Amino acid sequence: MRILRVEAENFASYEKLSFDFTNQGLTLIQGANGAGKSTLCDLTPWCLWGQTAKGGAVSEVLSWPGDKVTKVTLFLENVTICRARGKAKDNDLWWDIGQGPQRGKDLIDTQKLLNGILGITYDTYMAGAYYHEFSQTAQFFNTTAKNRRLITEELVDLTLATTLQAKTSEVKKTAVKDLSDQANRLSRLTARLDATRNFLKNAQLRHVQWEIETNTRNANIQAKYDKFEQDREFDLNEARRALKTHKDLIQPLPDTDLYPKCPTCGQDTESPEVHAARHQKAINDRSQQRIEILSEKIKEIKLRVNPHKTENVPIISPYAKEIADLETDNANLDYERNLLQSEIDELASKVEDLELLQEVIADYRTTTIKNAISSLKHTTNELLTEHFDAELRIAFSAEDADKLEVEITKDGNRCSFTQLSKGQRCILKLCFGVAVMRAVETNNAVSFPQVFFDEALDGLSDTFKYKAFSLLQKLALSKESIFIVEHSEAFKSLFDSAYTVSLVNGVSQIEKA
Repeated sequence: MRILRVEAENFASYEKLSFDFTNQGLTLIQGANGAGKSTLCDLTPWCLWGQTAKGGAVSEVLSWPGDKVTKVTLFLENVTICRARGKAKDNDLWWDIGQGPQRGKDLIDTQKLLNGILGITYDTYMAGAYYHEFSQTAQFFNTTAKNRRLITEELVDLTLATTLQAKTSEVKKTAVKDLSDQANRLSRLTARLDATRNFLKNAQLRHVQWEIETNTRNANIQAKYDKFEQDREFDLNEARRALKTHKDLIQPLPDTDLYPKCPTCGQDTESPEVHAARHQKAINDRSQQRIEILSEKIKEIKLRVNPHKTENVPIISPYAKEIADLETDNANLDYERNLLQSEIDELASKVEDLELLQEVIADYRTTTIKNAISSLKHTTNELLTEHFDAELRIAFSAEDADKLEVEITKDGNRCSFTQLSKGQRCILKLCFGVAVMRAVETNNAVSFPQVFFDEALDGLSDTFKYKAFSLLQKLALSKESIFIVEHSEAFKSLFDSAYTVSLVNGVSQIEKA
């Protein structure tokens, strides 16, 4: 990303500013504290992403007392970007690639579109083109192992892995939820199926029990009927004999044609034959009535329909429709359960595949990080050896997927970062910062022809500053412009190109020294 020039209005302490970033070589930006030197480093990230170089918010550079519109126009090699900030009506952001100003539907949408055009993020730019004593890169050694891992991940191109990981997690989350929902549905369906089967089983048991009880009752009545038929002739014969005897006992009254009352039934008798016939008929009628009653009961039992019958049930059965519906429902539930089980098996297989993919992505991330830290270690140690006599050495380890451990040695002895002097810490962070700049360009396939070092040498003795200057000189061989923000008078004599920033009546001014 090659920056050509910038034009700014009411930016922090600058009322007007026009600055050319091209072909400046190794350039010193000098001036008193608070004059506005570091503000030059804020122009690019503020215009492109709405943040200052130190992570400040978009409103932090508004000109005091804040009633003017802050505007920065940044001219890159292939695109011009302009950001304005003031009152709500004045806020604006646009880009121009030769077709006039282009905007999204609002500031947020415009920023998203602009990010796509730039192809890099704020964090990538700051790691690859800016170094400050308190920048994220400089804080690498005195932060936690987990944060070091996160910082390193920002230095390499993990776009594919990050996208895949996010998509995989999203798809897996949905698949796991679907699997849980289907499993719960299967559980409810199985419970319903079991209840239906139990009902049908009980219905079948009731059917069998009803058949047994009915057959037993029918057999008992039939047995009574058969016994009555067998006893009937005997009873009739006995009745006949009794009537014959009875007939012989009934004789006319002396000297009359009348007959006495029957000694057995007490009725008047007409004649022994008529009375016997009447008795015979009564006996026969009672016998026939009994037979008819038993026959009706047998017929009634035979006509009864099992209300618990489970197949081919006549409509007259009170349970027929319910049981038939349950049998159909049972078959449908069984079919649905099999389909649901197949879906669950597919979802379970999908979840397993996604978990495997997550492991592969995690391994890819870890491998990428290991390769990145190997390169960082090599470059940092190379710079320490070449420019600072290899007094310090570093080593990294990323065995834990969430942590990045660092080991520092001084003159061959292991030590912690806090055990180093301020100057030694400054040297280590500077070499690591330069190594990071190289790694960001390599890993993200991007170039930063202009880079900024904001008070990166603060705390170094003059001797170490000269050594650090040799490092910057070598870096300048591969850069179009390197801007060193520094207020040391002794250091400025080393630079062929320099700018002086001064504060006049509260307004910053920059001039070629």
